[in-house]
Amino acid sequence: MTTWGKALIDKQSGHVTDSLSLVNHAVDVASVFRELCELRSLHRALAREAVQPLTDTHLDRLAVFALLHDLGKCNRGFQARIDPKSRLRAGHIRETAALLYDDTLREGAVAALGLADMATWFVDPDTDMLHLLVAAISHHGEPAYTLDQLDAYDSEHARKLWRPDATYDPFAALAELGQAARETFPSAFEVEAEPLSLTEPLEHRFAGLLMLADWLGSHRDAFFPFHQEGSRIPWARRQAKKALAAVGLDVSGARGRLESLPSFSRIFDITADPKPLQVALADADLPPLIIAESDTGSGKTEAAILHFLALFAAGAVDGLYFALPTRVAARELYGRVLKAMNNVFGPDHPPVLLAVPGYARIDGEAADLLPDPAALWHEAEQMRRERAWSAERPKRYLAAPVAVGTIDQALLSVIQVPHAHLRAACLDRSLLVIDEVHSSDVYMRYLSRRLLARHLA
Repeated sequence: MTTWGKALIDKQSGHVTDSLSLVNHAVDVASVFRELCELRSLHRALAREAVQPLTDTHLDRLAVFALLHDLGKCNRGFQARIDPKSRLRAGHIRETAALLYDDTLREGAVAALGLADMATWFVDPDTDMLHLLVAAISHHGEPAYTLDQLDAYDSEHARKLWRPDATYDPFAALAELGQAARETFPSAFEVEAEPLSLTEPLEHRFAGLLMLADWLGSHRDAFFPFHQEGSRIPWARRQAKKALAAVGLDVSGARGRLESLPSFSRIFDITADPKPLQVALADADLPPLIIAESDTGSGKTEAAILHFLALFAAGAVDGLYFALPTRVAARELYGRVLKAMNNVFGPDHPPVLLAVPGYARIDGEAADLLPDPAALWHEAEQMRRERAWSAERPKRYLAAPVAVGTIDQALLSVIQVPHAHLRAACLDRSLLVIDEVHSSDVYMRYLSRRLLARHLA
């Protein structure tokens, strides 16, 4: 019996029409995670949170834990979900509590996955490995469980889900995942590296990047179909590179075309000289926190765009998020930003998103007019859908390379809400511009200070 990770089920009959093995899905997600780690801004953020240089071996080891994110799907209850006659049903997140915290089951998991070897990768083997593993399991946007919930989830019923029966052995499935990790990232196990100190910020950043990788690695229609020619491992790495470029996370192509900053008049279609504030901000070598105060109509928006372009060309940022106090203000500003990006980069500019729920637009077109994936056949339509990936759900808005939206989308990255880690990891790439900051009330100012403190860290 092949352990499944993704399945298409006919709604009427309840029968499986197609499926993807758990190992192949795990390889897809881990490949996206590993390619995300290669992006300049995200690599820089990871290294900062780790408080130590990160080698390729360190990144491969983090990717191994990304590969194990769905290990909970190995339980018998989850695998039975594709059998319409089975009365056994279970999820795959909270069900891992019994596997990790029951002494007998944990011994079996350690042996099957080879966790004893992985524990040696950390400065604190006793706790760091478990913390990172739970962070990987929590890839659906919130903690899998808290300590006070363990007794409820580590129940006799939950333990039964992990015990083999006559037709299926969960530990054999776990062993397949462990072997896949070794085949996908051999250097993680074979190359020496300094033990990793799992700081709390690094743990949070890992969780956010894994959530992002899981979204992209599960995109069956565009990037990771259930079937491929040849080995899944090298194919998945190629598809991961393609996916990051298609949705705008990899902006190296756009940066390569920006040999020098265009003239002020070309960027903004203005036959005038830049104002002093605009000249001052058209420079990448400025402090990380800038407060620009000037009269209405004095060109603060253009100054912010010029600063972004300077930082982007220098490789200091990979994105821009304009945070405004209201939806109306965001909609009014969006057209100006889109026009500037088109003037600078041409028709192949990075995707430009209006990050306002209910009014989302990508490159000026309404996101809700995207064609159904089943109807896609034209290459241009497929490319448009790929560029609009960040527009499909608000939690992905900050993954857009250039976005104009309301400030709440950024503030949600510093509040204990689902997918805060995802939003924070995406925002790490970008220059954050908070417009009309003086209009904030006490609560908004408090959250904005938290946001700036984390973003500047």
